[in-house]
Amino acid sequence: MLAIGGSGGPTIATNVTQLALSRLVFATKPSELVSRVRFYVPTSGPTILLEAAAPPALKADLESRGEAVGKMQFTGSAVQLIAFENGRKFPAADPRKHGSARAE
Repeated sequence: MLAIGGSGGPTIATNVTQLALSRLVFATKPSELVSRVRFYVPTSGPTILLEAAAPPALKADLESRGEAVGKMQFTGSAVQLIAFENGRKFPAADPRKHGSARAE
């Protein structure tokens, strides 16, 4: 089971989707999920925006596939989650907003 929530207006959907897929498909640890570099695709155009911390190789790979890539400014978005596994809770809070996580 997985519970995810986010802040950040238009970036919420892509942030939550990225984390949910990474957890459910690749079994990524919650603490790793919230710390990973993210992307955003605005509704106003075809450009994929990457966080400043994205590796240059990722940008180059996307561009080699014909994608228009730009840099995403920090929007104040953050994601928090709790993963439930074998009766245990694994909370995680996004470090972008200096979050901390606790589940009882």
